[in-house]
Amino acid sequence: KSEYQIGLVISPLSIIRAANKTINGGSSNMYRIPESERELKQDMKLLQNQIRAGKFKSILSMDLRHARLSAKIKDFGSNKLQKMNDKFKEWISNEPTPPLEVLLTGGAYLMDKTNETLVGYLLKGIALALLVVWAIVLLLFRSIRLASLAIIPNILPLLAIAGLMGFF
Repeated sequence: KSEYQIGLVISPLSIIRAANKTINGGSSNMYRIPESERELKQDMKLLQNQIRAGKFKSILSMDLRHARLSAKIKDFGSNKLQKMNDKFKEWISNEPTPPLEVLLTGGAYLMDKTNETLVGYLLKGIALALLVVWAIVLLLFRSIRLASLAIIPNILPLLAIAGLMGFF
């Protein structure tokens, strides 16, 4: 929790905590997971009809096989967040609990993935453009040396633009 600087967390446990608080007269110190199995069963009995009615479908599936955990985290930047997410996925895969399928989502995560894909396609497009220019010059002048020299004035503006994009 401290590594990700997590703020608000919404999970199936949030539902159980809220039910426990409700059963105990709305006392704020009762917003917790029940301490005994009897209390937990009491809370679950209260929640069964609401779960079947789909009241919590954004957090919990009706068959109780799928759950969503949502958390607000600080934006660390794409490089650091990627390393943290990789570490988190490794931790999940090494847990002795039954295998969990974890899907990371969210605006920042999706934007980072989109940018990563965009950069990949951009680099492939630039490489293809340079190859086409090289091939055209080679066909026109029939000289590998001249075609290779002709690439230099085409690379310099691309490097300048890439530098400016990286700076800003």
